[in-house]
Amino acid sequence: MWAHTRKCATHPLHAEPDPKQAKLNRDNVSGGASYHKYNKKRCDDRCINMIIKDELPFRHVEKEGFKAFCKELEPQWPGMDRKQAANGVLDKYNFEKAVLLSQLKANETRISITTDTWTSIQNINYLVLTAHFMDSDWKLHKRIINFCTITSHKGEEIGRRRLTSYKTLMFEGEFLHLRCACHIINLIVKDGLKELQDGIAAIWNCAKYVRSSSSRLDKFREFAVLEQCRANANVPLDVVTRWNSTYLMLEAALKYEAVFGRMGEEDCNFKAYFEETDRNGKPRVGPPSSEDWRNAEAFCLFLKKFYEATVKLSAWKKITANILFVEMVTLQTEIDKAMNAEDEVLKRVATSMKAKFNKYWGSFESVNKIIMIANVLDPRYKLQWAKVTMQKVNASYETIHSIQGDLKKILLKMYDEYKANEGSNEAEPYMGEDLGFEGDDLENLDEVSKQIARERMAEQSQCIRNEVDQYLSDRYVSLLAKNFEIHKWWKANELTYPILSKLAKDVFAVP
Repeated sequence: MWAHTRKCATHPLHAEPDPKQAKLNRDNVSGGASYHKYNKKRCDDRCINMIIKDELPFRHVEKEGFKAFCKELEPQWPGMDRKQAANGVLDKYNFEKAVLLSQLKANETRISITTDTWTSIQNINYLVLTAHFMDSDWKLHKRIINFCTITSHKGEEIGRRRLTSYKTLMFEGEFLHLRCACHIINLIVKDGLKELQDGIAAIWNCAKYVRSSSSRLDKFREFAVLEQCRANANVPLDVVTRWNSTYLMLEAALKYEAVFGRMGEEDCNFKAYFEETDRNGKPRVGPPSSEDWRNAEAFCLFLKKFYEATVKLSAWKKITANILFVEMVTLQTEIDKAMNAEDEVLKRVATSMKAKFNKYWGSFESVNKIIMIANVLDPRYKLQWAKVTMQKVNASYETIHSIQGDLKKILLKMYDEYKANEGSNEAEPYMGEDLGFEGDDLENLDEVSKQIARERMAEQSQCIRNEVDQYLSDRYVSLLAKNFEIHKWWKANELTYPILSKLAKDVFAVP
């Protein structure tokens, strides 16, 4: 009977399935069974998402291989042509744009804008405009909102003039321009790299030799095993435009100093490589001497702080605005230490880096104060961090006192503008404590007690009149607090500081 059933053409087992019937499908994650039903719109959306995410050309959907693959996966899907793909991408763009605008409107938040510009080989100036903001749940968002050609790379041309005409700038554009911290660190370190150019070039040539062919890499690994290193040893090449890749190359190459030394003694091809000329016809630098290795070792130790700062500040999924001032002062301290080191090479490197550091961050008075304001809005630091760090870098008492006063004035100015935008012109209630003295009470005290009472009255006459005063006078969060997350602290204190928390949210969105 079973043999007949398998061959019988009229049996339901061999009937054509209903295209509308859901099919049983196994979930790849949980392993459980789930129903799958064909949906043309869902297939179209998946195809459009693939084109966008994988950056494929529209004509990709018309290629025979892609069509055959899709026919095998879902025979009912008719596919699409390049025009349909283009229209689908445009519809997706318009939909995401509407979602973003509604999200910004619902949050009533302000955005920070970053620009990335470059010039193509056709001498066309391009600009990418990216918006950074925090939603009502204090979660950071980053969205590319424009990609266009521009006439000039100058800040006045691409930013201030246009935004001023739109009347969207806060504080009259006083804090508009903030240079990219990672880019500044890149410029500072590159000046230091120039001082060790020959030594770094010699080590780079070693890495290039190893990476130039599989046979050379195999030979390098054979020597690595002889020197009791890993059998899969390798050295990365750097990228010219990224100093941190040079740091990683040097750090990796230092582990195989003995391997390269042995290759220089026993590998004829390795020795012959450094007797050749480079593509410019100049003698190839290397192999690295013992002095080159020692300089690279000291330089890597010095650059570690800069590398760690770059990694911290280039994060975009968490707040970095509050640590920029901390990292800036830390790097200044490291450079000053190196300038006083006994190693003459390191001292020369640090001196070169100090000159570039001073060009951008050397004066506390000229630095964009939004860097310090973000630090003040960190409840672990407030105004105290700026004071102590400026003392550490030997700033004068007048400078420290002046900047502290300026920071509070700026914070109050920003607070007043946010309060005005909220539409509240009512006087804030007095938040100070009762002094406990009446006018006639002082007559009943002795001279010492009268003096104490007068001083207390003078101190507390500077009453807490707004959220800024309250925030600065409230207790600090411990510097030893584990897993402290600043956005969670401000979210928990929104009711305590309703206006100041909105200001903090916009400041912390600064990348």
